[in-house]
Amino acid sequence: LARYWRAVFYLEKVQTFGAVPWYETALHPGDPDLYKGRDSREFVMQKVLEDITFAATHIRENKDTYSTLVNRYTALAMKSRICLYEGTYRKYHTELGLTDAATWLREAADAARDVMDNGGYSLYNTGKPESDYRTLFTSEELSKLPAISKEVILARGMNTDSRIWHSLTWNFNSATNGSRWSLLKPFVNTYLMRDGSRFTDKDDYDQIEFLHEMRSRDYRLSQTVRTEGYKRSTGAAAPPDFAVTLTGYHIMKWSLDDPKHDGQGFSTNNIPIIRYAEVLLNYAEAKAELGEFGSTEWNLTIKPLRDRAGVASTEPQDADSYLQEAFFPGVTDKYLLEIRRERGIELCFEGLRYEDLMRWKRGELLSSAKMPFKGIYIPAKGVNYDLNGDQQADVCVVDQLPSPTTPGVKYVILGSNMTLTEGDKGHLVWGWGVTRKWEEKMYLRPIPETAITLNQNLLPQNEGWD
Repeated sequence: LARYWRAVFYLEKVQTFGAVPWYETALHPGDPDLYKGRDSREFVMQKVLEDITFAATHIRENKDTYSTLVNRYTALAMKSRICLYEGTYRKYHTELGLTDAATWLREAADAARDVMDNGGYSLYNTGKPESDYRTLFTSEELSKLPAISKEVILARGMNTDSRIWHSLTWNFNSATNGSRWSLLKPFVNTYLMRDGSRFTDKDDYDQIEFLHEMRSRDYRLSQTVRTEGYKRSTGAAAPPDFAVTLTGYHIMKWSLDDPKHDGQGFSTNNIPIIRYAEVLLNYAEAKAELGEFGSTEWNLTIKPLRDRAGVASTEPQDADSYLQEAFFPGVTDKYLLEIRRERGIELCFEGLRYEDLMRWKRGELLSSAKMPFKGIYIPAKGVNYDLNGDQQADVCVVDQLPSPTTPGVKYVILGSNMTLTEGDKGHLVWGWGVTRKWEEKMYLRPIPETAITLNQNLLPQNEGWD
């Protein structure tokens, strides 16, 4: 168990800094190894692989009913995550000069397949595509929900009786406590229609009003952001709230429906850390990167995820040009593009996207030039729009607050932070006056000056941060 957590600890250090000092014995004051230099990335990650393999071999197989304890299959699932990360990082970061990416990808595929074949896990699917996905993130007591615990491999357990809670609902529904997290239009475009067709194959996909844009899409979209028909537990309609969302795509995947949680940190829904869905995606991606993905692998991995989401799971006939142009210009494999689409959608806001972009060497997607904070389409400013289909006006984009105002309408005032792409109409863009730059050095963080002051052996500094 200790070696499991050491592997996780060192993975995070390598993701942040690259080469770091490796320690595997207890240290004492005055020990010269306290001031040793950094070991190479290759050395440290080989030690991480040894640790997680040892853990996956020796930790007990027993699963607890709360999914809060690490077992052998937790370690295997984590191994698939670690090895997929390192394998793809080495493949796409050719500047490292490392040629063994396939070895790591094979380890990832084998670990994931062991969980698939022997772990006894399965996707939570009751045949209700309009709600099954979100139920994974709003349920409290996993021991009382065995079907969910079959998918949740590891979770942070919350419980009303034990007074163990968090503030996620507050964070996602507060303009002050949270960070006003919002999805971006280019990402929302990647959600398929329920018949399996691409939303971006529509001629007018980039000029569809929000209410109509959301219809007949992958059910995970309406369980990730507020869309037509969403209501709180009080029965009150809850359109996207522009006091919270910056783009109109208001995140609600983790939020409880009772508005009493909006202003206090007492949410008790469990927080999945590793899900079986991720294991399927890890297996799919590793096999695709190895050139071993076809119909059999599709039916084992992508098909069940789309089936649960109410999306026709037909295999792609060709590479999606939208995904290539907007996100992955270097990828030509039609399967790999669909796997990356599925990973982004299925694992949205579960804490993996940043490191995915880092390992794929797509950091430029964090720049304003490549990915502005583009939101919903507004056909005209000064017009009240209904965002949730209840025949009530919800939002109006204006240059200045009108007098009088319309009750129930949130006014988005254009100015230094918010604009419309075409002046009097177009997509809302937040932070348009702020330039976000991406530089190659940002794939690693700098070694803190305070650490170098204490230990000169940590030099040289990461490239570009001198």
